[in-house]
Amino acid sequence: MKLIETLKLALAAIWAHKLRSALTLLGMIVGVTAFVVVVSLIQGFNKYIDEKIAGIGSKSFSIQRFNFEDFKNIDTIAAAQRRNKELTLEDLEFLKERAR
Repeated sequence: MKLIETLKLALAAIWAHKLRSALTLLGMIVGVTAFVVVVSLIQGFNKYIDEKIAGIGSKSFSIQRFNFEDFKNIDTIAAAQRRNKELTLEDLEFLKERAR
């Protein structure tokens, strides 16, 4: 079959089934739009997180109640909870006043 005959046959099928063609086109548009939106959101979130991490700077530090090694099993977590008291806002203010 020649290319012209193939194109004529395809256009005739599209013209004969207008509703099916319109719904297929609508489905393709919705699918591509959803894909673009998801990819854009992921890239935006990645950029936002990168900016927040870069904004932390070298003059910052964090204080944690537990060390990651404390999460080996339930007994070490319970021991860490008994050993390390809860951090309060007073502790935060104390550290802010004395930090250099």
